[in-house]
Amino acid sequence: MTAYPGTQTDAQVMLPAIRLPGPVKGISWAEGNYYPFFTNLDPGPGPTPLWEPVSEPADNPEDQPKRMIELRYLSAPSPAFIEDAVASFSSLRAAVIEEAGWDFLSTLENAFVPLDKTLSPGINLDWLYTGRGMMINDIPRLADWLVLVREDYGCQTFWRVYIKAYNQQGYQGQPLQTNIWDLNARYSGDNAAYENGGAFSATIPAGYWVDFTSLAQAHGWTRFPTQLHWQFSEKASRYQYFAFTQGLDLETALLDLYSLEEIQNLIDPASP
Repeated sequence: MTAYPGTQTDAQVMLPAIRLPGPVKGISWAEGNYYPFFTNLDPGPGPTPLWEPVSEPADNPEDQPKRMIELRYLSAPSPAFIEDAVASFSSLRAAVIEEAGWDFLSTLENAFVPLDKTLSPGINLDWLYTGRGMMINDIPRLADWLVLVREDYGCQTFWRVYIKAYNQQGYQGQPLQTNIWDLNARYSGDNAAYENGGAFSATIPAGYWVDFTSLAQAHGWTRFPTQLHWQFSEKASRYQYFAFTQGLDLETALLDLYSLEEIQNLIDPASP
């Protein structure tokens, strides 16, 4: 549940999205003269919007690109998403706070990347150019607040991301049921771990964990498989990489922001 102003031109979220304790089954109305009550209320300071539109004027008003929305209280090199992805990201962020007890998505390694900026060479992260992609923060993994479970499907490898619940008394999260994949094992001096891009943990980490991947997918954010050389390039594991695709292909998503000529050098039919 959230709230918006009554005017269509005022693009403000009045309240953060919150999960209701159950389904809404009806609404009750009662007669009464409430006008004096509401008009005498002191409204206090107005709410701070969670996001603001960033002006992106187009040469042709009939071919106006979709707006990029800059989010307040989000730390990223460019803390913005395309307008279609804002509500989903905000809802996902609120769900993570509720389930895990801390604001994991307050800091992103990357969100929107302008087309004139270069991404990591050899790493396909092109959805960041669409305003629909994000790279989650890697620091929690280095601090043992984030772990990865490896999932192989045929010749493709995916990652299931778990974040540690803030409350470790059992009120949040669930115990892990399988060994995790340790990317840092490649630096342990073990040749097999180096060639495999890491190794399975010897034991299952204790504590209570929240399945971030499931939450992201429930809010429309797609994960991506590793690239073929991921064993030798940590970024190619792409565990941090998610996109709100809405069933679009990359070219169609890019055309929401750019002309065909602008994206011609970026389009690669072989890209996942």
